[in-house]
Amino acid sequence: MRRTRGLLVAPVLAAFALAGCTVTVGQGDLEEGLASDLQNEGEPVESVECEDGLEGEVDFATDCTAHFDDETRELTVTVTEVDGSEILYELTWNG
Repeated sequence: MRRTRGLLVAPVLAAFALAGCTVTVGQGDLEEGLASDLQNEGEPVESVECEDGLEGEVDFATDCTAHFDDETRELTVTVTEVDGSEILYELTWNG
């Protein structure tokens, strides 16, 4: 099981307007951010699909699927820290 750490920045105004004081990253932003982060690490990912966005709460997790040219891989994204509008996460490949 390989783990990766990353950082997502929530759109501050939208996050606070939609969720009171809780920072959130929407599903689409999460999928795009993960795909970009994985590509920057040399993973030839074509796209990422997630079940949900991320809530800015430590240990909040969501499951995602990374699509590669010839395979798909399951992963879990878990919030490790929240600092203002930044959500730090750990990505764990499942299986």
